[in-house]
Amino acid sequence: VSLTYEPEYNEQVADLVVSAVLNDITSVRVAHRTRKTDGYVENTFLDEDEPDRSESTTRLTVAFSPTDKLNASLKFESGKFDVNGRQVEIVADEPSLNPALLGANYSQVLVGSFGAPVSMLDTELDYKRTSGGDYSNNNTQNFTLTVDYDFDTFTLTSITANVDYDYVE
Repeated sequence: VSLTYEPEYNEQVADLVVSAVLNDITSVRVAHRTRKTDGYVENTFLDEDEPDRSESTTRLTVAFSPTDKLNASLKFESGKFDVNGRQVEIVADEPSLNPALLGANYSQVLVGSFGAPVSMLDTELDYKRTSGGDYSNNNTQNFTLTVDYDFDTFTLTSITANVDYDYVE
């Protein structure tokens, strides 16, 4: 078990690992991690710190060695990580080369033509940004079967896997 706390950004990490030998040929291992953290970039539009992150991952591994020549392991992993906000800040906003924009940069066009908040004109690296809300919600699953057979002069390895990744941005 490992617990970590970082107070400046309220980062909290918890790790748990349990391993066991079931018999002469089979062992198992379970690992789990959760992590949460607050952001360090001020979103002046939403009046909150970003990115705020939440993660959780669990892994189960079963190892099987019925002979000295044959070893196999089956791993299942499931994870979820969600992020609200970004640590992105516009700091190099160059004038447009489009003659119709009269040399205005991206921030000036957004403020003048599209009514974006005046805070969009802030292009200094000051850990402040303006955004209406970015997010990323992610789910993963992974199955992996690895089989090794020792032929004395060489080892034959088979790796079979399936990975699933779903996200909403």
